[in-house]
Amino acid sequence: MKKILLTSLFIFLLVAPSLSLAAEGRDTTQQIETFMKEALEEYHIPGASLAVIHNGQTVFQNSWGTMSDGSAVTEDTTFLIGSVSKPLTSLAIMTLVEDLYPLVYLSNRQYKINNCT
Repeated sequence: MKKILLTSLFIFLLVAPSLSLAAEGRDTTQQIETFMKEALEEYHIPGASLAVIHNGQTVFQNSWGTMSDGSAVTEDTTFLIGSVSKPLTSLAIMTLVEDLYPLVYLSNRQYKINNCT
C-alpha cells in the first residue's frame, strides 16, 4: 500500500509541472483538490499530504484521509519514502550538474560519494 502511495505521489510530482493549473475559469486550489481526491480514490490510497511551494512560499497545503491507525493525516504526518528517495536524489544531482556544468560534473575525481546503504 505504501509503495502505491509513494509511486502515485512521485508520478504526481513528475506530472504536476505539465498541468495547466492557471487555466481560465478554474481555481488552482480546486484543481489540486480534485486531482488529489480522484487519485486517492482511484489508487485506493488511504491518506496523503501535499504542499506546493513556489519561490520559497507555500502556496498550497492540504492533507487527505487517515493513517493505518485511524488517525487523520495532517501536515505533520511523517511518510516513509522508501526506494523513491533514490530517483529523487538522482534527479537532484543531475539538476545540479546541468545548472552548474562545468563547475560540477560527474567524472570529477575530487568528489567522493560514500554509499550509505
